[in-house]
Amino acid sequence: MVDVTLSSLNTVVIIENKIRAGAKQGGQLVRYYEEQKGRDRDRRVLAVYLAPRNVGTSEVADLRRELKGGDLAAHISWEKMLEFNAKGDSDEHLIESAFEEIRLVLNDHAKYLHEGDRGTIGEVADEAIELLRPVGVRLGRWTGRDFEEILTYGTPATVWLDAAFDAEDAQPWLPKDVRISEDTLRLTIRAQFRLSGWAAKDPQMRARWEMEFPDPEVTVGGLVYRRGPGSGWFKQQREMIGTPRELAANMATVGKALLEFLTERIEGAGLPS
Repeated sequence: MVDVTLSSLNTVVIIENKIRAGAKQGGQLVRYYEEQKGRDRDRRVLAVYLAPRNVGTSEVADLRRELKGGDLAAHISWEKMLEFNAKGDSDEHLIESAFEEIRLVLNDHAKYLHEGDRGTIGEVADEAIELLRPVGVRLGRWTGRDFEEILTYGTPATVWLDAAFDAEDAQPWLPKDVRISEDTLRLTIRAQFRLSGWAAKDPQMRARWEMEFPDPEVTVGGLVYRRGPGSGWFKQQREMIGTPRELAANMATVGKALLEFLTERIEGAGLPS
């Protein structure tokens, strides 16, 4: 769904808001625009992509090729928005407080520059998460010093799926030795799973888990996952070389096999979302 919609008699403003660079979804702004035009062809549409730095400029560029009549599309950075002065506004303190929280989140993630090779690796994980949406499990994205990650939320089995790489030793921890050629990257596709914290507190769920996973190794989708001593995590990883699209497809294949396997083993009817 569109994050924010503003309407008047002859105009609709749709705003897509991103705080984290990794939350970008390809084609999202075009899809929202087309859905709005399908509902109401007569009103003018102003589409805004609000995100950190230059994240989403490609979304706006793609939409501009599809615009009709007097419709417009624009990119606005959160850095520019945070310069807004709310003085005199009746909700001044509320606005300043909200902006400060957003500033803290942006500053936390600014240490990882989603540009260059890091940006491309982020796009690999972004495309993989979109390929995994039909599985029906609630998924999110996270960025770490040397990985771009897809992770599950609210499921009995916690799954982490990473596009991992070697990183420099100092901020902003740029990826090292990942670029093989103009079109190909070298990444480690890493997957791991364990019983989630809340499920481990349920005696029946824990008993089901111990029954299903009595051994330190399990094979899923042709890959062997090994459980480390004392950690509870089953892990596997493989180094891969390919185009960003090939790497995303492989990452999604690994994730899909694992999520469907855990769905069958732990819930039968499906993991809760």
